[in-house]
Amino acid sequence: MRKLDAFKQKVAPMIEEVEQFRLQKLKDHKKAKKWYLISISLAILGVLGLVFFAFIGIFFIVLSIISFVLIYGFLVSKHETQYVERFKEKVFVQFVKSLYPTVSYTSNQFVSSEKFRQSKLFGSYDRYYGEDFFNGISDNGLEFQFSEIRATETTTDSDGDSRTTTIFDGIFFVLQRSNFVSDPILILPDVAEKSLGLFGKFLQKSIGSWLRKSGNMIYLNEHPEFEKEFVIYSNNEREVERVLSPAILDTIYTLRFRYNNYLRLSFIEDTLFIGLSSTKNFFHPNINKTLLDDNQLNELYDELSMCFSIIEEINNPIIRKDKKEGNDQPVKYKKSKKDKDNPFLL
Repeated sequence: MRKLDAFKQKVAPMIEEVEQFRLQKLKDHKKAKKWYLISISLAILGVLGLVFFAFIGIFFIVLSIISFVLIYGFLVSKHETQYVERFKEKVFVQFVKSLYPTVSYTSNQFVSSEKFRQSKLFGSYDRYYGEDFFNGISDNGLEFQFSEIRATETTTDSDGDSRTTTIFDGIFFVLQRSNFVSDPILILPDVAEKSLGLFGKFLQKSIGSWLRKSGNMIYLNEHPEFEKEFVIYSNNEREVERVLSPAILDTIYTLRFRYNNYLRLSFIEDTLFIGLSSTKNFFHPNINKTLLDDNQLNELYDELSMCFSIIEEINNPIIRKDKKEGNDQPVKYKKSKKDKDNPFLL
């Protein structure tokens, strides 16, 4: 990790400054947590109250929950938020610029909801937000952008009870392609067949396409392992066969297992959309961990490397399995000579 070592030497004074800020915010954070004693006391009174007067007990328990939320929102969380903002402003911006000089990064922006809808990968939602926006041009000259995105939908049943469903939580990529696709192609996780077997497969074929209104279900027999993990929808089978080459299929299949996360992809005109689901909060430093050792920066380094390797491998797919030995599992990724000269593959 020569680039990482060089970066640390270059911005050592800045890291030290932010580390001192972290220690102060951590101290303030711990002090603010003492206010939780109020919530704990109210909860104890509530439990005792339930023994004698149920109404009073419930009142104190509800008051305890409300006080906990208010204390966290106004007193505790602000210190961690201030540290994260300072870290991204002072250190992470320089970190990205050092590793990827041609890439632009903005912490408080994200991929537009218009592009998210354009992907046709997700259902309806009523709340959409994100952070950590990256955009630039890949090694082969194609524009890209990605960010963390969370989309949710809140519904209310006949009894007036509301429920919030997560539509997507993870990293959303938008990649320009040199090849135009005349009909949309959607690649989704094959959850139904995994859960329900042949019946799930029947549901996918009979009503899945109708529900998504994105085309018929397409089978590609040349990659049976891919078919076990993904389902393809399109109105144009010839277009699917042209676009989804064996190398593309194998790259998607390999990425799915390498990061142990479900992928959703769509080819729309000259754009490829990718949704990588994950509950992890990416590019987010831990206030409890020091910046002076390598752990924090190494983790950020790995997260950036993951995102940019997805972009480059999708744009430059190759078959990475050893089919001669009958091995159906994706092999560990090894950089080629060309990869070593690629600034986006660390």
